[in-house]
Amino acid sequence: MLKNCKLVEFHNYKDERGNLVAIENPKNLEFPINRIYYIYGVDAKEERGFHSHKILHQVLIAISGSVKIRISTNNEEEIVELNDPAQGLYIGPMIWREMFDFSSDAVLLVLASEKYDESDYIRDKNIYLEEANNYFSNNLRKIIMKSKNLNVCYVNESDADFILSLRNDKNLGKYLSVTDNSLYNQINWIKNYKNKEKKGEEYYFKAFDSEGDLGFFRLYNIDKENKVLTFGSFIMKNNHPKYAAIESMILAMEFAFKKLKMKKVLLDVRVKNEVAKNFYNRFGFKKIDENDLDEFYELTREDYDELFANNYKNFL
Repeated sequence: MLKNCKLVEFHNYKDERGNLVAIENPKNLEFPINRIYYIYGVDAKEERGFHSHKILHQVLIAISGSVKIRISTNNEEEIVELNDPAQGLYIGPMIWREMFDFSSDAVLLVLASEKYDESDYIRDKNIYLEEANNYFSNNLRKIIMKSKNLNVCYVNESDADFILSLRNDKNLGKYLSVTDNSLYNQINWIKNYKNKEKKGEEYYFKAFDSEGDLGFFRLYNIDKENKVLTFGSFIMKNNHPKYAAIESMILAMEFAFKKLKMKKVLLDVRVKNEVAKNFYNRFGFKKIDENDLDEFYELTREDYDELFANNYKNFL
């Protein structure tokens, strides 16, 4: 499924009296509903849509009959047929959509997160493709840091799907805090996070190479007076290249110590997460405390400068 899109299954309460499907926010709908409309009586030869939205979130449900939805970005396209009143298609921001092949009895219900706002529409396909390139493509993202094999940029809303796929992976997310599986909430969380980024309060990074996205890390709890921050939310996709973790860590420390002028970087790791503890120890972090749940580590600027000169400068 395309980024910012997914199929949503609603429970069908079925008995001898018939069927009932209930839709409730946040139980099975990720966003609050501010607008509802439905499309019906569309000739089979007619096509509708041909637009994108900048911020709107929608769920489309064929409550009668069937309809096909062509969803696309700047470089991907998929056709989804809706023909089950207990299934919806979630479409997030910056997705081009076209509805076609309506059956004679088709009724397409649309649940929308915002009221009608013409300024939220992108109706010109050429303008959409230009904006979608900026939104989705790593090639047009501003590179914040780079190493021998990696590029690092700031996270934006188009990364929400990939973040959730990693954090909800049973293996990768085993030692992470519980993650809300809502794509809508993740996108809005990133939007709010971007405001902190602009203020220099926190930074969320994506690492990628020539083959694609690899993972994420974050710098937060930035104490500018005492020149201390916390490194965390470090996650890499399964079967990532060997260089990905070490080069991501080096770039994070370069940003913390040399751009932000920090004197110390802190991190915490679950006591049972032996792989992560071994990695941080090998990198040069020193354990300073622990409790029943976590172990706490630090790396000073002086120690990092020595490690960089002796071990890490050739990675950049």
